[in-house]
Amino acid sequence: MVIANMEVEKEPQSAVYPLAMVGAGERVSIISFSAKKKMQQRLADMGLTVGSQVKVLKNDIGCPMLIAIGDTRVVLGQGMAQKIMACSET
Repeated sequence: MVIANMEVEKEPQSAVYPLAMVGAGERVSIISFSAKKKMQQRLADMGLTVGSQVKVLKNDIGCPMLIAIGDTRVVLGQGMAQKIMACSET
């Protein structure tokens, strides 16, 4: 009996981390929110939804962060940014 050695290629998985940990100049995709429905709706009203492509413009320790969603600029507090999960764009 011959058993073929099959190797399955896996796509590299990007690490998922809070948006608050993303450095200025980095681009990420929004993966999920660990927030209540009311906050999720508020973020959606600002254009921030699962699958959104975001560029971090400014993220200084202890200060609100500035992000770009397309041509729109949004300021998020660090607490809110901690509840938004993102991964690096590939």
